[in-house]
Amino acid sequence: HREPKATYYYYQSMLHPDAAMRAHAKEQMDSLLRMPVATEYPICVMLGTDRWFTENTTGQIWQPEQAYQKGSYGYIGGHRFSVQTNHGRLPAADADIMNTHNDPIFQTARLGISEYRLDVPDGAYELTLYFAELQQQGEVSMSVYNLGSKVLDTGFEGRKMTVCVNGQEICHDWQPEWNTACEKTICIRTHHDEGIRITLNASQGETILNAIKLTKIEEQQ
Repeated sequence: HREPKATYYYYQSMLHPDAAMRAHAKEQMDSLLRMPVATEYPICVMLGTDRWFTENTTGQIWQPEQAYQKGSYGYIGGHRFSVQTNHGRLPAADADIMNTHNDPIFQTARLGISEYRLDVPDGAYELTLYFAELQQQGEVSMSVYNLGSKVLDTGFEGRKMTVCVNGQEICHDWQPEWNTACEKTICIRTHHDEGIRITLNASQGETILNAIKLTKIEEQQ
């Protein structure tokens, strides 16, 4: 059983100035996050990042991604989105995301992801998938100091993908909008310890997934 107070304690300890205490806290936190789910909902995960995020309005805590391990939850395949700059690569988009007040949820992503699995107990769930295209397509006009504007070709031709949840198609050859948040929600019931399996297949470019949120639906007996 994953205790919320323990998780909060180790998260705070990860900010401690002592390096040994930070390392111990991270080890304990990683252990907690690898434990089987089904004790705390909602499960909120941001893909493509190691950081945490707390919503200002609700206090909802979002945790960083982890690779899938049997009995837990996580991604399968892909790589993290990053932005190339003159000084290296940034691990997240720095633009304002339209259609949301929670930009950090959409500013990171895992590209080329093939699956996301959650080994949860049988029951009824509400699953929300979060998408936002972070790569601009075609030619982009950029302001250059003392040189006016410059047109650059991003070389990105967009992406189209099909997403299924336990075999049920929720979008087909769909293209996320650039810099715009989109949420796709589905209610699902799991049986025979099948868990939840999200599959993503691209017909153009790479797949993308920014975040997921899983809420257990409490049913009356």
